[in-house]
Order: sequence, then C-alpha cells, then structure tokens
Amino acid sequence: MSLPAPRPAPPAARLLDALAADAPLVPPALSGWWLNYLHQQRSRYLDVVALLRAELGESRGETAVLEVGSVPGHLTILLRQLGYAVQGVDLAPERLAALWQKYDLPVAKVDVESQPLPFAAGAFDLLLCNEVLEHLRVNPLYALREMRRVLRPGGRLLLSTPNITPLHRLKFLLGRSYQGDPVTEFQKLEWLGHMGHIRLYERREVVAMLRAAGLTVTAAQTRGAYVARSWRTWPLLLLPRRDRLRPFLYLWAVPQEARRALS
Repeated sequence: MSLPAPRPAPPAARLLDALAADAPLVPPALSGWWLNYLHQQRSRYLDVVALLRAELGESRGETAVLEVGSVPGHLTILLRQLGYAVQGVDLAPERLAALWQKYDLPVAKVDVESQPLPFAAGAFDLLLCNEVLEHLRVNPLYALREMRRVLRPGGRLLLSTPNITPLHRLKFLLGRSYQGDPVTEFQKLEWLGHMGHIRLYERREVVAMLRAAGLTVTAAQTRGAYVARSWRTWPLLLLPRRDRLRPFLYLWAVPQEARRALS
C-alpha cells in the first residue's frame, strides 16, 4: 500500500523557504546571522501571517501597513509577496539595500526612539511592531506614541515581544539572569547595526506602556512551541495555563478614542 502524498506547505511557508536563496544579496558580515534568523524565526513569521489573516480576512491589499523595525526583512518581504501594501522603517535600512531593491520595498531610515515617523497622522490602517520593544534602549514610550499618531482612528497595532515564562522566573530564583548577557547585546550595536535585547517586559508592563502611549489592548495571547521541552523542565507543563510557557507574547491594540467609540 502506498503512503499518502505529503501535504504541500502553505504558500507563506514556501515563500519563506525560498528566501534563503537571497542570502547573496546580504552583506557577507551579516549573511550568517540573516540565514540563522530566517531559520529560527520561521514559525513566528507564520504565526504573524495567521494572526493577520484572522484579523483582516482577504482585505490585505486594501490595508496600508507600516512595519517598525524591518531588518532582517524576512517578514517585510513575505508580507509584500502575500499582497500586503507594506511600508517599512528601520534604524539602518541601508544594511539590506539590495533586498529592498529586489522586492521594490520602501523602507525609511528612522530612529524611532528619537525621530518622528515621516508620515502624516492617521496614515496607516495597520502597524506591526514585532520583536522590537525589547531592543529599544532610549525611549520606547516616544516610539509607541509615534506609532499611535500614524494609526488612523480605526486602525490596529499588532505588537509582539518575548514572553517572560515560569522558566524565566525559575532561573531568576536560582540566581541566573534571564535578560541576556549585556556585553553580547551591546556588541550587536557594533557588528549588527542595532541593539540586542535591553529588557524583557511582563504582559502587564506592555499593556501599561501601550496605555501611556494612547493605545488600548483588545486581545493578548502567547504563541510558539513550549519552552519547557527537556526532562529537567517538562514538569512545568503540568502547571495550569500552559500558554504561559510559550515564547512569544502578541497583543492587539487600538487608539483609545476608537475603543471608546466602540464601547
């Protein structure tokens, strides 16, 4: 008896896998990091696409999208290929100039912690801030307020950041840091072009920061494979609310005025 044919990968997954062929367009000093990041973050990119489809349906071509922190460009390119009208901003977009040119992607050079976003108020329907907040070392509130400014009244922000799990708490109780090595994270400014992780945030802290920036969280969830996978940590999976053991926290937020109008 013959085995059933394997299911073809979803279009988004096939597009991501094909991106590896673009590695020669990345500067040699960054190509290893770029390829590793593509592999490591593949499932997260697919999660973002699934969340957008659930929220937007098939209206993506009519949705003006701003992505904050476009480098390494994997998600930016994927969204463009899937039909989203994407505008990017990045601290140093020139690092991947050849990629932006190949895919005809506009990516503006902006330091989001100190410079205004170069767009009119209410210019975007959707704003993506994925895995950026934990890298901001100067004034994340300024960046979030600017994101709020360029969202239209009925617009939405999708923000993701690493989730602080019970495993992080356990490491802290055992006297180990879960914030990352500061030397390594600051050295990324020198060889990579942007800061590594400066600080991880609890869900309530992210909610409070968004509120201070004029945004109201409407939904929050965790995604990704459980972080407790070794024999030492698997008992944590017996805890209630196992979703707390997933590595990424996603929050949807809307401008506060729009939230009041809906209530």
